[in-house]
Amino acid sequence: MLKDLIFKKKIAYMLFKQATSQFNYNKFSLLCAKCKFQSKLNYNNYIFNIQNSIKTNPKLFWKFFNNKKFPKKPKHTQH
Repeated sequence: MLKDLIFKKKIAYMLFKQATSQFNYNKFSLLCAKCKFQSKLNYNNYIFNIQNSIKTNPKLFWKFFNNKKFPKKPKHTQH
């Protein structure tokens, strides 16, 4: 659902940039708010699932913890 909203938001942004009208801005703004809400909802569901599965699947928790504590660094290519 979030992926679809983001796609719709990109289209609405392009339409707003092409024809800057109040209608296009309102449509884009509404989709931004929906994306933000859906993103927070998905994250909270993810955290809830991790909390509920900590006893049955501790690896999932530690993966989340390590990603939060030590973000992955971009790989550097040597020339």
